[in-house]
Amino acid sequence: MSWLDTFKNDERSLYWLVKYIHHNDLFYVNNFPTNIEQVREIIQRWESEFINGVSERSKHQLSHLMKSYFANVLPIESFDWLSVKNPKQLSWVLFYINLNPIPQIHFAPQNKYYRSFASNIEEAYPLIIKTFDAAMTHDGHKQNYLLALKCAYSQYVM
Repeated sequence: MSWLDTFKNDERSLYWLVKYIHHNDLFYVNNFPTNIEQVREIIQRWESEFINGVSERSKHQLSHLMKSYFANVLPIESFDWLSVKNPKQLSWVLFYINLNPIPQIHFAPQNKYYRSFASNIEEAYPLIIKTFDAAMTHDGHKQNYLLALKCAYSQYVM
């Protein structure tokens, strides 16, 4: 199984995998990637070193990785309630996320290329998705956080 083959059209998953590899010290990542080609290169090197081996450690690592992936990358449908045409809603959600960060497994400083702000409303929706993808959490915590966020927003709207 190759991540590059499985998720070739899903940049969110590939970026998440590189972050997971880096934070769990599965493979040395010198500099955090700034574009999708660098992401693919890191994954390719990691796969050739670890995944292609048939050792029990590699199998265990892969099963743990897949479990963490499904716990940490919410389907894009989870964000269907957000409207790109509603700047007030997007601004409120970003404000909420900045005041109430998603609880993470361990603190890791953001890489220097990560922008935690949107300079215009067109950048808000992708930033919300990126913020959720960047947080490493335990099973179900992101989903619970998203439900709390929706509840808080519905109270704000009423």
